[in-house]
Amino acid sequence: MSGVALPTKTDQADRAAFDAMRIGRKLWRATRWSAVTAARLAWFLAAAPFRLVAGVRRVMTPASTTLLVIGIVGLNIIWGYPWLGIFSVCVSMLGLGFLVSRVFRPRLRLGAAVPLHAQAGVPFSVQIYVRNAGRLPGLETFIRFAARNAVSFRETQPVHFIDYLRPSGRTRLSTTAVIERRGVHVLPEMIVECLFPFHLFRSTRRVPSDAQIAITPRPLDPSDNLSTQNLALSIVGFAKKQMSGESMEYTGSREYQSGMSVRRWDFASWARLGQPIVREFSSPAIQSVVIVVDTAAVAQAPQRRSRQRDKEAADRKILERILSTATTAISELTKCNVRVTMVLTSEPDAAEQVTGIACTPKLASDLLIRLAAAEFVDTATADDRMNTRLGAQGNTPVLVLSGRAQMDLHHTLGQRSTWIRIDAPSDGGAGPTPRPPAAPNTNDRKHPGSGSQSLTRANAQVQR
Repeated sequence: MSGVALPTKTDQADRAAFDAMRIGRKLWRATRWSAVTAARLAWFLAAAPFRLVAGVRRVMTPASTTLLVIGIVGLNIIWGYPWLGIFSVCVSMLGLGFLVSRVFRPRLRLGAAVPLHAQAGVPFSVQIYVRNAGRLPGLETFIRFAARNAVSFRETQPVHFIDYLRPSGRTRLSTTAVIERRGVHVLPEMIVECLFPFHLFRSTRRVPSDAQIAITPRPLDPSDNLSTQNLALSIVGFAKKQMSGESMEYTGSREYQSGMSVRRWDFASWARLGQPIVREFSSPAIQSVVIVVDTAAVAQAPQRRSRQRDKEAADRKILERILSTATTAISELTKCNVRVTMVLTSEPDAAEQVTGIACTPKLASDLLIRLAAAEFVDTATADDRMNTRLGAQGNTPVLVLSGRAQMDLHHTLGQRSTWIRIDAPSDGGAGPTPRPPAAPNTNDRKHPGSGSQSLTRANAQVQR
C-alpha cells in the first residue's frame, strides 16, 4: 500500500527559514541598489556645478569672456538706452557664436609620417596629412601635438594654422621635432582646435597618433670627458685594427692599355717583352666582426628604497653608455667597409634577430633600430643567449661591450675576442685601455681567482 508523506513540523520550519532568507536577500539587494543610485545621484548633483564651470572655461576664449563681462555689467545698471541694447547684443553674440561654433566644428582625419629612426636629440621631419571628412569647410583651425614630457617630445613649430579647408579637401603640414629619450616611441596625440567664428568659442578634439619612430642612442662624444675620449679612441683603434692586416695581393700582369693606372709598372716584364706591362693587385674579401651588446643588469642584495633607486639610475646610465659605444662601433666599422653582425642579449633567441648585417653606413639602420629597443635582461639569460649565438662564429673577431668585469665564456668567445668593460660616465678616469691578452697556461686553470682579481682592480680594460 502506497501513501503520501506528510510534511513534518521540522520541514515546515526549514521552508519558512529558507523563504525568510530569500526575502532578506532581495531586500538587501534592493536597499544596496537604492543606496548606490542615491550616492551616484548625489555625486552627480554635487559635481555638476564644477563640471559646468570646467566646461565653460574649456570652450571660452578672451573674446567671449569680454562679452560676458560686458553683459553682466549691463544687468547691474539702471535699464535704459543704450545699456539694454548692449546687453542684448552681448547675449545674442554669445548664443549665436556658440551655435555656429558647434555647427562648424571641423571633422578632420589626421595622419603623421615620420622616418624609421632618428638619433636622440637630433631633429627629424614630421609630415602631417589632413583631410576634411565633413560636409562643411574647416575654418580657423589650429593643429598641434599634445605635450609629452615623458619622452621630452619637442616640436620646432608648436602650432599649425589652417585658414580654410574645403569639404573633402586635403593638405599637408611639415614640421620638425626632437625626442631626447632613446627607445621606440609613438608620437603624441594631435589636438585640433577651431575658433570660428571671431574666436568666441573653442572646440577641441584629440586625435590619437599611430606613427612610431625608433630613437637610436647618441654616439660617444669625445668632448664630454677623458673617459669618454679614451673609450672612443679604443673603438676607433679596434676598427682600424681589423683593416691593418689588409694587403694588396698580386694577381698577375697584363699589357698596358690607354687609361690604365701606371703606378705599378712591371719593368722586368717590360724589358723582357719590349712593351709596357703593368701589374694587377686585388684586395682580400671584406672583413667580418661580431659585436655583442651585453645588456645584463648585475643583481645585488636587497637594499633600501633610496639606494635601490640610485642603483637603478646608475645601471640605466651604464646601459645607455653601452648602447652609445655600440653605435660608435657600428659607425666606425662600417666606415672601414667591415661586415658587422650584432648580437643583442635583450632580444629573444630567434634566428631572424641575428640576420641583421651591415657593411656600409647606409645599411646600419637595422642595427641602430635594434639598439633603440634594447632593455635590461637578467644575467643568466644574457649568458645563455651569448653562448647560443656565438657558438658557430668560428674564427670571426668578436667585440663584447658589457658593464660586467668578466664572464666564463672563454669556450664560446674564442681567441679573437675583445672584451671591453664600460663603467658609468664620470668626469675623470682613464677609461678602457687596450691591452694584449696574456698567453694561456696551466697555472691559470689552477688559480681562477687571479684573473678575476686583476679584472676587478682595473676600472676599465680590454680583455681579449
